[in-house]
Amino acid sequence: MFSFIRFKLSLKIFLSFLLIIIVPAVVSFVISYRLIKKTIEREIFMRLQDSISGYTEEIKFIEEKCLSIARELSRNNDIQQLYINKDYKNLEKKLIQIHKISYMDVVEIEDATGTVLLRGHNPSVSGDIKVNQNIIRVGLGGRDIVSYEKGRSGFAIRAVSPIKHDGKVLGLVMIGSLFSDRFVEHMKILTGMENGIYKDKTKIISTYQGYETLGDDVYNRFKSHKYEMIYEKNILLNKKEHFYMMLKPLFLKNGKYWGSIAMAISRSRARKYLIYSRNILVYVVLIGVSIAFMIYFLLARNINHSLKKIIDGINSVNLDNFSSRIELKNQDEFGLIAASINDLVRKLYLYNARIKKLQEDMVKSAKLTTAGQISAGIAHEIRNPLSSIKMMVQIIKSKYVKDYNSSEIKIILDEIDRINKLVKDLLEFSKPSPIHFIEGDINVIIRKTLDIFSYNIDHQNIKLDLKLNELLPWILIDAEKIQLVFINLIINAVQAMPEGGVLTIETDKINGNSIMISVCDTGIGIPEENLKNIFEPFFTTKKDGTGIGLALCKTIIERHKGTIDVSSNDSRTCFKIVLPIIKNKTMVNKGY
Repeated sequence: MFSFIRFKLSLKIFLSFLLIIIVPAVVSFVISYRLIKKTIEREIFMRLQDSISGYTEEIKFIEEKCLSIARELSRNNDIQQLYINKDYKNLEKKLIQIHKISYMDVVEIEDATGTVLLRGHNPSVSGDIKVNQNIIRVGLGGRDIVSYEKGRSGFAIRAVSPIKHDGKVLGLVMIGSLFSDRFVEHMKILTGMENGIYKDKTKIISTYQGYETLGDDVYNRFKSHKYEMIYEKNILLNKKEHFYMMLKPLFLKNGKYWGSIAMAISRSRARKYLIYSRNILVYVVLIGVSIAFMIYFLLARNINHSLKKIIDGINSVNLDNFSSRIELKNQDEFGLIAASINDLVRKLYLYNARIKKLQEDMVKSAKLTTAGQISAGIAHEIRNPLSSIKMMVQIIKSKYVKDYNSSEIKIILDEIDRINKLVKDLLEFSKPSPIHFIEGDINVIIRKTLDIFSYNIDHQNIKLDLKLNELLPWILIDAEKIQLVFINLIINAVQAMPEGGVLTIETDKINGNSIMISVCDTGIGIPEENLKNIFEPFFTTKKDGTGIGLALCKTIIERHKGTIDVSSNDSRTCFKIVLPIIKNKTMVNKGY
């Protein structure tokens, strides 16, 4: 009977083993393999998308570079004078020199008829007429323009800028960068992918052979402006190997379709990753199943006795009793399981105690949150009576105190102002008011703020060093909140220099799309160990400080999509603010 029961139990365990180990292993293998395949394809798509976006940015960068150089040369006094004086020999030398140092493929000057007068990149070849090109006609009309054109040197990004004198267009400066073998090879090195460029639907340059012409469907979709990108999973480029390919159209400034750029990656590379991942999966599943078989046969010994003790021991464990232990002296796997269960029971006891501790911590956290809300409410309730008190003190002062500089009344009003500022900062920090964006001039706000502190600066022997860039563009800001930031920073700087010093405020434009404001003082400095906590709420080293000012500054700057940083040493402390140049309120609301 016991043998039958043991056999029956062993059979059930074996069947359970098949259902629990083998079947899930096979299913997991299939699902994992498909997920890995999809992941690799998704990764390839993302790589192609990132690479083609980088390709587009590179082309835009070259466009801007060409146009910038063309503008600079067309407005260069030396070049204009040489052109006007028809000193073509020296002008040609200058163009050759510019070609060598500018890394541009095309450097040339056309006269007012659209005829190539001089070339820096190929001085021996000049004289061809380009007036039939749209870019030349626009340039002779007095406008700067950049486009993609074909010339004697080949297809290129070309920019022209008119040479003007007394309001008259005398000629053009043309700067260009070729769509050449060097260009596509450079992009291949940067991205690690094959790439090419198409004019209309015909390939003009690439790092791959084949796919000389875009399909009519792709061409028509691009030409109709319906698609920004097209992703093809199975393109035959060289008659031997298939590729993943992504195509993106290029448009001229007038919106007309010009051509396309292409990025491609070999399917065989993706296949290698997939085969490698599949082999790893196979090995993992086989190892897991093998170990499971070994464990099964080892556990089959003495299964009834050991399993009964284990089950009884498990059944005796409950949330109110963690003292139960499984007494099993077998030096086998069941003994290990029993020891593991005993260890698990001990851990459950520890986890139970930890959970209770976490519950207590959560209660404390909830209390702190409630206390913060109550503090904000109390601060809100203080504001109205505080305003009334200040008004009454001012009435008493005007009616009953003849001495205008009465120190007692002044102290009362100063303390009321200090409390009112603290309440205002606390409310702003706990529940920030909405930001109202308007176009404003940072320099104007800084000067208005400095007017507030003119007395302190003059009477504390502080030298003011203003380095304001007057050419800064206006940007969308909440002027009141930005002024609050400057007030806090200047207060800190003034307080850090009780014996005098230098307060430096500087503004400038950086990276072409941001404004930088720095506020520096030569005061006592900030200890290095405090720098990491300087913007934390309620952190302060001042005797009368609240620790709200700098935390509020950080919140306001971040709500303007900017950053604020601090650096300090024994002789200088600097707060640096960077704000983005945003002209559109919709972009602000979307978080740009």
